[in-house]
Amino acid sequence: MATRDISTRVVHLIRDRAGAAQEDLPAIAHTFASYSECLYTQVPQPTAEQEDLILGDILLPLLPSFLAAELYLALLEEEVGDAISTLQSGKTAVPDGYPVKYYKYFRSHLIPHLVEACEEVLHHGSFAQGQDCATIVVIPKDDLPQDQ
Repeated sequence: MATRDISTRVVHLIRDRAGAAQEDLPAIAHTFASYSECLYTQVPQPTAEQEDLILGDILLPLLPSFLAAELYLALLEEEVGDAISTLQSGKTAVPDGYPVKYYKYFRSHLIPHLVEACEEVLHHGSFAQGQDCATIVVIPKDDLPQDQ
């Protein structure tokens, strides 16, 4: 197996924003890091004309009007029940803290309230702030396999 000469890929000199040459490794690393940071923190702000040019050329699919009208129909309890049925049992709790098993067991009691909440959002605004966030919970396990 042939070995590659790594020294040909090492950066020996880099210029910072002011144009000054940086030759020692910590300065090179710092200069490169600050350059890379700018790439991901400075978001370009296009002008309205640029946005119009970009958006004017995009062909977006349109929902037919007869289907668009269905979006505003009342939510049916059957639809909410179907959604609950598709939830996978045994998964971790949803953001409200209740496991999927809770929703499935108490579905007949919960469905009317869930329909009412969805109708409220549809006709009067949006969910409360944070309602669309997920919660990640780390659950420590006491019995780890011996090989780990």
